[in-house]
Amino acid sequence: MGHARAIAGISNIVQQMDAFKKTISNQWSVRNLEKYLKQEKSTKDTVVRSISSETENIQLEKIKKEISATIGTPVLIKRTREGQGQIIIKFKNDKEFNAIYDILKDI
Repeated sequence: MGHARAIAGISNIVQQMDAFKKTISNQWSVRNLEKYLKQEKSTKDTVVRSISSETENIQLEKIKKEISATIGTPVLIKRTREGQGQIIIKFKNDKEFNAIYDILKDI
């Protein structure tokens, strides 16, 4: 009964069958099966986080280039995992500073 409950918790039928076959061939206890399923979930979560992190980096890079093109000076974007961060606008002299100020005040 415990094996079935653990396998029923898997939403993908192919993954259910894979877990079932491994349980039978390895003669896993319910605890061994649950440990395997937990490891599989952890691995998949890591891959999803990695992919979303790469996508986020691509998007941030695009935004950074758009802002830099708009104001005509290099920009840095720093973010934490929680979503907080900073946009740092670099300028070389007072003339660039004033130009950036004029752009920002019109927003």
